Amino acid sequence: MKENIFQRFYREKRGSEEKRFAEYLLVELVRTLLCMPPVTFYYYLRHDKDLRELLKLEGLKTIGNY
Repeated sequence: MKENIFQRFYREKRGSEEKRFAEYLLVELVRTLLCMPPVTFYYYLRHDKDLRELLKLEGLKTIGNY
């Protein structure tokens, strides 16, 4: 389902701010589903390349942007 949503989202001409916001929502949704505190989840996100690749984050490049 995520693939279909993001494929459509990226196919359509969206601004980079909108794409970053959509990725932020995805990150927060996953964090909430895992019941992890923000600090812990962002630590894992920063240091776990597999997790970042799984989420396919393109707009959020640095931890400061999360």
